[in-house]
Amino acid sequence: PQQPPAVCNSSSSSITPQIAVSAESPWERHYELTTNTFFPIKNYIHRAFPTMLSASTSAPRFIMECGCGNGSAVLAFLKHSPSDCYACFDISDTAVKLLADHPIAKQFKEDRTKDGAPAKGTGPLPLLTFTYDICDLKYDLDESFLNRMAGDKGRYTKGTVDQLMLIFVLCALPSVSAMRLALRRLAYWLRPGSFQNGEWTGGRLLFRDYAVLDHNMLRFLERPTANGDQKQVDQHIPFFLKGDGTSQFFFERQFTESNSSRR
Repeated sequence: PQQPPAVCNSSSSSITPQIAVSAESPWERHYELTTNTFFPIKNYIHRAFPTMLSASTSAPRFIMECGCGNGSAVLAFLKHSPSDCYACFDISDTAVKLLADHPIAKQFKEDRTKDGAPAKGTGPLPLLTFTYDICDLKYDLDESFLNRMAGDKGRYTKGTVDQLMLIFVLCALPSVSAMRLALRRLAYWLRPGSFQNGEWTGGRLLFRDYAVLDHNMLRFLERPTANGDQKQVDQHIPFFLKGDGTSQFFFERQFTESNSSRR
Protein backbone atom coordinates (compact mmCIF):
# COMPACT_ATOMS: atom_id res chain seq x y z
CA PRO A 1 0.00 0.00 0.00
CA GLN A 2 1.08 3.54 -0.68
CA GLN A 3 2.14 5.75 2.17
CA PRO A 4 -0.10 8.74 3.03
CA PRO A 5 1.00 12.14 1.73
CA ALA A 6 3.65 13.93 3.75
CA VAL A 7 2.44 16.77 5.94
CA CYS A 8 4.75 19.74 6.35
CA ASN A 9 5.58 20.82 9.86
CA SER A 10 6.22 24.55 9.87
CA SER A 11 7.05 24.84 13.54
CA SER A 12 10.69 25.23 12.55
CA SER A 13 11.38 26.48 9.07
CA SER A 14 14.86 25.03 8.90
CA ILE A 15 17.34 23.00 10.87
CA THR A 16 20.95 22.30 10.01
CA PRO A 17 22.42 19.57 12.25
CA GLN A 18 25.76 18.02 11.47
CA ILE A 19 27.55 14.70 11.76
CA ALA A 20 31.25 14.05 11.64
CA VAL A 21 32.52 14.39 8.07
CA SER A 22 36.22 14.58 7.36
CA ALA A 23 37.45 18.12 6.88
CA GLU A 24 39.93 16.63 4.41
CA SER A 25 37.19 15.78 1.91
CA PRO A 26 38.19 17.14 -1.50
CA TRP A 27 34.69 18.54 -1.90
CA GLU A 28 35.00 20.38 1.41
CA ARG A 29 38.22 21.94 0.19
CA HIS A 30 36.55 22.74 -3.12
CA TYR A 31 33.70 24.70 -1.52
CA GLU A 32 36.04 26.44 0.91
CA LEU A 33 37.94 27.84 -2.07
CA THR A 34 34.91 28.83 -4.15
CA THR A 35 31.84 30.98 -3.68
CA ASN A 36 28.14 30.76 -4.47
CA THR A 37 28.87 32.07 -7.95
CA PHE A 38 30.88 28.96 -8.89
CA PHE A 39 27.66 26.93 -9.21
CA PRO A 40 24.96 29.43 -10.29
CA ILE A 41 21.29 28.61 -9.72
CA LYS A 42 20.12 26.04 -12.28
CA ASN A 43 17.07 27.94 -13.54
CA TYR A 44 16.91 25.55 -16.51
CA ILE A 45 16.19 22.64 -14.16
CA HIS A 46 12.41 23.00 -14.56
CA ARG A 47 12.74 22.18 -18.23
CA ALA A 48 14.90 19.14 -17.46
CA PHE A 49 12.42 17.84 -14.86
CA PRO A 50 8.92 19.20 -15.69
CA THR A 51 7.32 16.81 -13.16
CA MET A 52 8.77 18.99 -10.42
CA LEU A 53 6.29 21.70 -11.40
CA SER A 54 3.24 19.50 -11.90
CA ALA A 55 1.96 18.31 -8.54
CA SER A 56 -0.91 15.84 -8.98
CA THR A 57 -2.53 16.74 -5.67
CA SER A 58 -2.94 19.83 -3.56
CA ALA A 59 -1.03 18.20 -0.69
CA PRO A 60 2.58 19.35 -0.18
CA ARG A 61 5.17 17.07 -1.74
CA PHE A 62 8.26 15.77 0.04
CA ILE A 63 11.36 16.44 -2.07
CA MET A 64 14.83 15.17 -1.23
CA GLU A 65 18.14 16.15 -2.80
CA CYS A 66 21.30 14.07 -2.42
CA GLY A 67 24.47 16.07 -2.98
CA CYS A 68 22.77 19.46 -2.89
CA GLY A 69 26.05 21.39 -2.93
CA ASN A 70 25.43 25.09 -2.43
CA GLY A 71 21.80 24.64 -3.47
CA SER A 72 22.11 25.52 -7.16
CA ALA A 73 19.26 23.12 -8.04
CA VAL A 74 16.95 23.20 -5.02
CA LEU A 75 17.00 27.00 -4.76
CA ALA A 76 15.24 27.15 -8.13
CA PHE A 77 12.43 24.99 -6.74
CA LEU A 78 12.13 26.90 -3.47
CA LYS A 79 11.06 29.86 -5.61
CA HIS A 80 8.61 27.96 -7.85
CA SER A 81 7.24 25.35 -5.42
CA PRO A 82 7.20 27.12 -2.03
CA SER A 83 4.56 24.89 -0.43
CA ASP A 84 6.57 21.66 -0.68
CA CYS A 85 8.88 20.18 1.97
CA TYR A 86 12.59 19.72 1.26
CA ALA A 87 15.41 17.64 2.76
CA CYS A 88 18.85 18.42 1.31
CA PHE A 89 22.25 17.08 2.23
CA ASP A 90 25.82 17.16 1.00
CA ILE A 91 29.21 15.80 2.07
CA SER A 92 30.54 19.37 2.39
CA ASP A 93 29.55 21.27 5.51
CA THR A 94 30.64 24.51 3.81
CA ALA A 95 28.29 23.83 0.88
CA VAL A 96 25.35 23.12 3.19
CA LYS A 97 25.96 26.39 5.01
CA LEU A 98 26.07 28.25 1.68
CA LEU A 99 22.63 26.85 0.90
CA ALA A 100 21.16 27.64 4.33
CA ASP A 101 22.50 31.20 4.22
CA HIS A 102 21.37 31.98 0.67
CA PRO A 103 18.83 34.86 0.43
CA ILE A 104 16.29 32.62 -1.37
CA ALA A 105 16.51 29.98 1.38
CA LYS A 106 16.21 32.64 4.08
CA GLN A 107 13.13 34.13 2.41
CA PHE A 108 11.63 30.65 2.07
CA LYS A 109 12.12 30.04 5.79
CA GLU A 110 10.61 33.39 6.68
CA ASP A 111 7.56 32.88 4.48
CA ARG A 112 6.91 29.37 5.76
CA THR A 113 7.18 30.52 9.36
CA LYS A 114 4.38 33.00 8.65
CA ASP A 115 2.16 30.21 7.29
CA GLY A 116 1.51 28.78 10.74
CA ALA A 117 2.89 25.92 12.79
CA PRO A 118 1.35 22.43 12.90
CA ALA A 119 2.16 20.26 15.90
CA LYS A 120 5.80 19.29 16.23
CA GLY A 121 6.85 15.93 14.91
CA THR A 122 3.87 15.45 12.56
CA GLY A 123 5.80 15.44 9.28
CA PRO A 124 8.78 16.75 7.34
CA LEU A 125 10.14 20.20 8.06
CA PRO A 126 9.76 22.77 5.29
CA LEU A 127 13.56 22.75 4.86
CA LEU A 128 15.93 20.30 6.49
CA THR A 129 19.61 20.72 5.58
CA PHE A 130 22.41 18.59 6.96
CA THR A 131 25.90 17.32 6.27
CA TYR A 132 26.09 13.67 5.22
CA ASP A 133 28.28 11.41 3.09
CA ILE A 134 25.98 9.09 1.12
CA CYS A 135 28.82 6.52 1.09
CA ASP A 136 29.40 6.65 4.85
CA LEU A 137 29.48 3.10 6.25
CA LYS A 138 28.90 4.23 9.84
CA TYR A 139 25.62 6.12 9.39
CA ASP A 140 22.80 4.71 7.28
CA LEU A 141 20.31 7.11 5.71
CA ASP A 142 17.25 5.60 7.37
CA GLU A 143 14.27 6.85 9.38
CA SER A 144 16.10 6.98 12.68
CA PHE A 145 18.96 8.98 11.16
CA LEU A 146 16.75 11.59 9.50
CA ASN A 147 14.60 11.94 12.60
CA ARG A 148 17.75 12.43 14.65
CA MET A 149 18.78 15.19 12.24
CA ALA A 150 15.40 16.88 12.71
CA GLY A 151 15.35 16.51 16.49
CA ASP A 152 11.82 16.75 17.88
CA LYS A 153 10.70 19.28 15.27
CA GLY A 154 10.00 16.97 12.32
CA ARG A 155 9.00 13.40 11.61
CA TYR A 156 10.30 11.38 8.66
CA THR A 157 8.97 8.04 7.39
CA LYS A 158 10.49 5.79 4.74
CA GLY A 159 8.71 5.56 1.40
CA THR A 160 7.36 9.11 1.48
CA VAL A 161 9.63 11.00 -0.94
CA ASP A 162 7.78 12.17 -4.06
CA GLN A 163 10.76 13.55 -5.98
CA LEU A 164 14.40 12.67 -5.31
CA MET A 165 17.01 14.80 -7.05
CA LEU A 166 20.35 13.21 -7.92
CA ILE A 167 22.05 15.81 -10.10
CA PHE A 168 25.74 15.45 -11.01
CA VAL A 169 26.33 13.36 -7.87
CA LEU A 170 26.94 9.72 -8.86
CA CYS A 171 29.73 10.84 -11.19
CA ALA A 172 31.63 12.20 -8.19
CA LEU A 173 31.48 9.00 -6.11
CA PRO A 174 34.75 7.07 -5.79
CA SER A 175 33.63 3.69 -7.18
CA VAL A 176 30.80 1.76 -8.82
CA SER A 177 30.10 0.00 -5.52
CA ALA A 178 29.70 3.42 -3.88
CA MET A 179 27.17 4.37 -6.57
CA ARG A 180 25.18 1.21 -5.89
CA LEU A 181 25.23 1.84 -2.15
CA ALA A 182 23.96 5.38 -2.72
CA LEU A 183 21.13 4.18 -4.98
CA ARG A 184 20.04 1.54 -2.44
CA ARG A 185 19.95 4.11 0.35
CA LEU A 186 17.97 6.57 -1.73
CA ALA A 187 15.49 3.96 -3.01
CA TYR A 188 14.53 3.37 0.64
CA TRP A 189 12.92 6.83 0.68
CA LEU A 190 10.99 6.79 -2.59
CA ARG A 191 7.21 6.51 -2.35
CA PRO A 192 6.03 3.10 -3.65
CA GLY A 193 3.64 3.13 -6.58
CA SER A 194 2.42 1.42 -9.73
CA PHE A 195 1.69 2.21 -13.37
CA GLN A 196 -1.85 3.42 -13.90
CA ASN A 197 -2.93 4.38 -17.41
CA GLY A 198 0.72 4.53 -18.39
CA GLU A 199 1.66 6.89 -15.56
CA TRP A 200 3.86 6.05 -12.57
CA THR A 201 2.08 6.93 -9.31
CA GLY A 202 5.02 6.58 -6.93
CA GLY A 203 8.13 8.58 -6.14
CA ARG A 204 10.48 9.56 -8.95
CA LEU A 205 14.27 9.61 -9.10
CA LEU A 206 15.35 12.70 -11.04
CA PHE A 207 18.77 11.77 -12.41
CA ARG A 208 21.06 14.03 -14.40
CA ASP A 209 24.77 13.40 -14.93
CA TYR A 210 27.66 13.27 -17.39
CA ALA A 211 27.45 10.86 -20.34
CA VAL A 212 30.15 9.07 -22.29
CA LEU A 213 31.51 11.40 -25.00
CA ASP A 214 30.30 14.52 -23.19
CA HIS A 215 32.48 17.54 -23.92
CA ASN A 216 34.03 17.20 -20.46
CA MET A 217 35.16 13.65 -21.19
CA LEU A 218 36.73 14.64 -24.51
CA ARG A 219 38.50 17.51 -22.77
CA PHE A 220 39.90 15.09 -20.18
CA LEU A 221 41.18 12.77 -22.92
CA GLU A 222 42.80 15.61 -24.84
CA ARG A 223 44.38 17.41 -21.90
CA PRO A 224 47.94 16.32 -21.01
CA THR A 225 48.28 14.76 -17.57
CA ALA A 226 51.88 15.80 -16.89
CA ASN A 227 50.78 18.46 -14.40
CA GLY A 228 48.48 16.08 -12.56
CA ASP A 229 45.31 17.79 -13.75
CA GLN A 230 43.59 14.45 -14.13
CA LYS A 231 44.24 10.82 -14.94
CA GLN A 232 42.08 8.00 -16.24
CA VAL A 233 41.97 5.18 -13.72
CA ASP A 234 41.62 2.52 -16.41
CA GLN A 235 41.68 3.00 -20.17
CA HIS A 236 38.57 0.82 -20.48
CA ILE A 237 36.57 2.70 -17.82
CA PRO A 238 35.39 6.34 -18.20
CA PHE A 239 36.47 7.22 -14.66
CA PHE A 240 38.90 10.06 -14.02
CA LEU A 241 40.73 11.36 -10.94
CA LYS A 242 41.18 15.13 -11.06
CA GLY A 243 44.05 17.19 -9.69
CA ASP A 244 41.96 18.61 -6.83
CA GLY A 245 41.24 15.12 -5.48
CA THR A 246 37.68 14.88 -6.80
CA SER A 247 36.66 12.26 -9.36
CA GLN A 248 34.39 12.17 -12.37
CA PHE A 249 32.62 9.25 -14.02
CA PHE A 250 30.86 9.28 -17.40
CA PHE A 251 27.75 7.15 -17.85
CA GLU A 252 26.33 5.19 -20.74
CA ARG A 253 22.69 4.13 -20.90
CA GLN A 254 23.01 0.36 -20.38
CA PHE A 255 25.28 0.78 -17.35
CA THR A 256 22.91 3.37 -15.84
CA GLU A 257 19.77 1.28 -16.33
CA SER A 258 21.45 -1.88 -15.03
CA ASN A 259 22.70 -0.29 -11.82
CA SER A 260 19.51 1.68 -11.20
CA SER A 261 17.44 -1.52 -11.24
CA ARG A 262 19.65 -3.41 -8.74
CA ARG A 263 18.31 -4.11 -5.24
